[in-house]
Amino acid sequence: MGFLYRKVFLKNKNMNKKILTDTFQFVSYPKPIKPPKLSKYQRLMTKKGRKHKKSLPSISSLKKKANLLFSNFIRSRDKYTCVLCKFKGDKTTIDNGHLIKRSSKLFLFSELNCHALCKKCNYKDWKDGTYHDVYVAWFIKNYGAFPYADMVERKDSIKQLKRLDYLEIIDKYDQKSWTIR
Repeated sequence: MGFLYRKVFLKNKNMNKKILTDTFQFVSYPKPIKPPKLSKYQRLMTKKGRKHKKSLPSISSLKKKANLLFSNFIRSRDKYTCVLCKFKGDKTTIDNGHLIKRSSKLFLFSELNCHALCKKCNYKDWKDGTYHDVYVAWFIKNYGAFPYADMVERKDSIKQLKRLDYLEIIDKYDQKSWTIR
């Protein structure tokens, strides 16, 4: 039965064309849009961008490097002087103090949030909650109440930093550290 059907169907070529055009609609699709060019770090994140099968640096190693570069930048920006007690120190005696604590990822690497503090003032700020008020009063005196209120309001808006964020921070503060020296 199938053999006869094929013979009849193939003999009437004009009729075959009419049946095909009546039953099928040919749809033209738009040309695909080219994706935007990726930055150096975004290409690194994709499999195509990696030339060798090297593994990407871990997030913890990137975070350590970003912390080191950023802390060194803050210390050198404030000339290794504690902003609260005016103690002049060196890399071992001056810390990078955070007004909004480090658990707030949005202000972890914020230049407005971080200032050079001696180990004593930074420890008091961390250990004794009342000493934090001294740091807040100094900040409001130097920068105003609006930036502080804005930072407190937005402090929990980001929960986690991605690998790309750490790479951009490393790149930014690696370049800035050379301009300060």
